[in-house]
Amino acid sequence: MKYAESNVTGDAGEYYFAYFITHALGWPCRLLDIDIGIDAQIEILDDDSCSTGQFLAVQIKGTRKDDKLSLDVAKKHVKYWLSMDVPVLLALVDVDNRKVYVKSIRVNGGDPLPNTRGQNYKFKFGASDLLSVSQAKELRLLAYAPEVRRIEEMLGQAKSKCVEIIKDCNMENGFKVEDYDHYLDFIIDMQDVGSQLFNCKQSVLKIRSQVGDCGYTDAYRLFKQARSDMSYFFSRAQYPIHSPAEMKVFDEDYFSKNAILELGG
Repeated sequence: MKYAESNVTGDAGEYYFAYFITHALGWPCRLLDIDIGIDAQIEILDDDSCSTGQFLAVQIKGTRKDDKLSLDVAKKHVKYWLSMDVPVLLALVDVDNRKVYVKSIRVNGGDPLPNTRGQNYKFKFGASDLLSVSQAKELRLLAYAPEVRRIEEMLGQAKSKCVEIIKDCNMENGFKVEDYDHYLDFIIDMQDVGSQLFNCKQSVLKIRSQVGDCGYTDAYRLFKQARSDMSYFFSRAQYPIHSPAEMKVFDEDYFSKNAILELGG
């Protein structure tokens, strides 16, 4: 049975990619026996060579030195990769020159570039995509991208509600409060936002050393402004529930316990 040249190039590309990741980056790289659109899995390690619990999936294509540095990928394959929880890399391996090019199928965490050719997406590779040891941090960030997006979406919802509260509490002199129920609801909204931020904080603390605070500090700052503006609004408007149980709970639970929501450190 003949070992076709295309198989030689493809296998060499996969083997060299796994070698490069393991040798240059010092990260585990597992070639998968069953290929359903993913050829390899990279386990992401931190600077102390400890597992972060994050992974990258990789589709590998071997090429020769005279081939073009581009890949045409069927839209159905890209759609499948986008549905995965694990970020997917495309790897183009020049087996003659022993160079590895990698590109995320997402652009800045979003959808692929709309550069299509018929039923295919066209991914072009260049010098900026050449894989090196210096890109370890970039690959870590990519592995955390799904979790970061989830946190940022939650923080975006919390910030939108805070902006709404701040806007409504920015009354003019002489403004008379008439829609009491509307502002009573804001107390509940603030409690909900506080709970949402607390959940975000727990997620952020797990990954902050690798990716930063994901915008949590800005969201928390806006939350404190909304709380302060609402308290001042109640006092200035001589709001009739300024002393009852609802306001007491709001003050005690969300003004006296800042440490619950602060990241610290």
